[in-house]
Amino acid sequence: KLENSIEDILCEYLDFTLLHSDKPLSLRQRENAVQVLFDKGIFNIKGAIPMVAKYLKISEPSVYRYLKAIKKKV
Repeated sequence: KLENSIEDILCEYLDFTLLHSDKPLSLRQRENAVQVLFDKGIFNIKGAIPMVAKYLKISEPSVYRYLKAIKKKV
């Protein structure tokens, strides 16, 4: 299931308590999480962006902005 695989990858990278806490992630943590998912190819899967936004507790446009910045570096 796609939703589980995204959560598994996030949990591998982020502290599980950070991912499931009420406290929002820092900008650096969000950017790093999107970078890891990008490197793993998650964003090649249709429907991944809304799921990532949900798990990181950010908006979909934020995910797109982080991806744009990542692609600009490459």
